[in-house]
Amino acid sequence: MLLLPLWTFEIRGALGLLLWMAAWWIFRPVHMGVTSFLPLPIIALFNFAPMEQILPSYADNIVILLLGASILTVTWMRWGLDKRLALLFLFRGGVNVKSQIFFWFVLSIMMSAVLPNTVVAATLIPIAVAMLGYLNISGARIETSEFATGILLAIAWGTSVGGIGTPLGGAMNLLTMRLVEETVSGHEFMFWVWVTRMFPLMLLTSSVLLAYLLSFPFEINKVEKGAAYIKQSYLELGPITREEKVCLYLFSITVVFTFLRPFYISTLPLLHPAYIFLLAGIICFAITVKGKPLLTWQYAQPKIMWGLIYLFAGGIALGKIIDLSGAGLLFGNFMSNYVTSLFLGLAVFGAVAILLTNITSNTAACAIVIPIVISTSQSLGINPIPFIYIAAAAANAGFVLPSSSGGPALAAGYGINVKKMALRGILAMLMTLIILCVAGYFISSIWGGFWIV
Repeated sequence: MLLLPLWTFEIRGALGLLLWMAAWWIFRPVHMGVTSFLPLPIIALFNFAPMEQILPSYADNIVILLLGASILTVTWMRWGLDKRLALLFLFRGGVNVKSQIFFWFVLSIMMSAVLPNTVVAATLIPIAVAMLGYLNISGARIETSEFATGILLAIAWGTSVGGIGTPLGGAMNLLTMRLVEETVSGHEFMFWVWVTRMFPLMLLTSSVLLAYLLSFPFEINKVEKGAAYIKQSYLELGPITREEKVCLYLFSITVVFTFLRPFYISTLPLLHPAYIFLLAGIICFAITVKGKPLLTWQYAQPKIMWGLIYLFAGGIALGKIIDLSGAGLLFGNFMSNYVTSLFLGLAVFGAVAILLTNITSNTAACAIVIPIVISTSQSLGINPIPFIYIAAAAANAGFVLPSSSGGPALAAGYGINVKKMALRGILAMLMTLIILCVAGYFISSIWGGFWIV
């Protein structure tokens, strides 16, 4: 039972800030990035947490990693590498409607595993809508067409669930890793550890969602004109340019060095992946191709995802405040009444995460849920890691509302029937939650690796 008189000033301050930030993240009276700065002035005014421990959250290693990754992504956008790779993959999609759904979905998953889901959706959905227009499915017809609904949901859901597979899939994954490093493990959370635990969950979830997408009652069977449009669009790009090759090489080298971190951590202990990505981002501005810089600040500055970067920083700050104030233990004592078994714990934390991510953003959902998962587990004296994996995976499942994630938001903006997206998204959300909880339970029961980072 939560007794208000027993709450300290620090706990009341932390809970008040949590409710304030959660409300603003959900209802968005201001940009979500702006909300993320609330901890600094509120702590300065009321002093319920040590400022010297909260301020570094806004220059955390993972904040730097997000900045570097965002610069690399902008470089792809400048030279059209993202569009080329998308069209190259779709070029092989064939004319069968279900084959097209499959290729759009798989492509969305593959790209969002290493790129922000909003960037992937912003790249793919305009191509998809142009292809639909080539099939005379445009304007109001997008809202009524089952094929258009299938294509747009394949992209929206693919960009969401694809983020589960690697840490680069989104800020929510990096935020989770950072919270684990600071409050659970005390050591660096390696990228390969995340992939080996989360990639199987992504494959299981994706398989179920794909089967659901392919069950839609499409009004057509073949899309010869659509396939022709994709082919024509790809051929119009011409041969791959030198700039695109440099972008691809630079990104590939950066990712390889990130995953090889265990092999050089003893020699270069300070070379965190964040600084590898930042160095790659700096190189984008420094090198020239054919006498021109690969990237200019004038082009990059308005396109870098500043709001997302600061949203992540605010999430780290909020997590620290909850932990330092003792509010985390309060949550832990309350939630301990419901976490009476491994499966029930996975279900409770997974349900809270997936509900929040479908109301607010996935990063905000992780910022709220993961500290609660950690504090509850620690108050019960149990290992929080399996619960963290499932909650983090569930926080990637933004399917229902335009506010859930970048994919659903862009699908709504391009004309999908929002009511239909919400109804089908609810079923997709429930299926995802069940798959994650069942898979998490069995993996935890048979593999000790799912309990460590």
